[in-house]
Amino acid sequence: MHASNQQDIKSANRAAILEQIRRSAPISRQQIAANLQLSPSTVTMAVQELIARGLVEETGPGVSSGGRPPVLLNLKSGSRYIISVDVSSIFGQRIFQAAVLDLTGHLVASVKHSRELSSGEEMTEAIFDIIDRLIEESGVGLEKALAIGLSLPGLIDSTAGMVIFTGIGICGLPLGELLQERYGLPALLYNSEDVAALGEYYFGAGKGASSLLYFFAGNGVGAGIVLDGKIFPCTRISAAEIGHMTILPDGPPCHCGSRGCLTRLISSDVILDAVRQRCAGQKVASLEDVLQAARSGQKDCLDVIQRCAEWVGIAISNTIHLINPQVIIFDGELFGNDDFFLKLVKEAVSRHSFQYYLPEVQMYRSTLGREAGLKGIGILAIDQVFQS
Repeated sequence: MHASNQQDIKSANRAAILEQIRRSAPISRQQIAANLQLSPSTVTMAVQELIARGLVEETGPGVSSGGRPPVLLNLKSGSRYIISVDVSSIFGQRIFQAAVLDLTGHLVASVKHSRELSSGEEMTEAIFDIIDRLIEESGVGLEKALAIGLSLPGLIDSTAGMVIFTGIGICGLPLGELLQERYGLPALLYNSEDVAALGEYYFGAGKGASSLLYFFAGNGVGAGIVLDGKIFPCTRISAAEIGHMTILPDGPPCHCGSRGCLTRLISSDVILDAVRQRCAGQKVASLEDVLQAARSGQKDCLDVIQRCAEWVGIAISNTIHLINPQVIIFDGELFGNDDFFLKLVKEAVSRHSFQYYLPEVQMYRSTLGREAGLKGIGILAIDQVFQS
């Protein structure tokens, strides 16, 4: 029992030291010991083991404060990798992206393809296919991978690695277990918007914010929340289903069983249907066509887009009243390639929000796009590896 406790302490120390190096590199052994309140000998022994495992390397001398300059440490580039996969819906298609990330979260290589899906078997096959393609095209052998992280839309049980529910009818799919069986690696499964929020927190426009809301609107609607660097809530099942916030109690029925949900009011298919009904005979092929017409002042398209912005503004103001986030990041095809729709949303948020909150809330369009999801799930996979 004593030996087991000793080993647990050593493992916890290694994980804490790795996390210090990841967040603060380059950093010296002395600084790690001071930050973690560990003895210098404990840190030295743990660092030696991490160097031997190929996870950490010495990068040169630091600045001396008197006496010999400290030796600085960093994560070892190119030693180990994480495989990251993100599934999203864009313009009615399921988009699969996979990437190799190093232990700092830097994207080394990536591949992408689209696929039509109608079952859990097709979802699983598509994920296997893109991971196999990534391994082949990147040249990074599977033996260098430490874990697989997968993000996809829907209700996810991250502890069980289970897809509970998706908008295309895939339910009860044990993707975490299936990935681990096929590749022999630990596998994590998280909701797309949750991990995109984390990616924006670490690498995007919300870097370092104390609280962050990520909002996605396109073929579907979703959100993720990060508080103090952690996905909220810290439970096993994803939350922040803002797409199923009721905006119009007597609105159209939703597949969730309610009525007037935000996703039934502003998703890309709904917008296209609304515009086609108002513009009979006019060719409208995509959401970008609608946005472009609205930008140019075409009345029917502008009316539809302004109404959508009003509904988004109501949902965002409700969320502001609940969690008062420091930063809100907007993403998805509805926000296009400029700030046109975001400007309308900001105006609606201003009309519906408690005015004393607004000066503290910063609102930006995402600069990462779906790369936020790849990096966010990669960070979670790195965290799990470090903790073990």
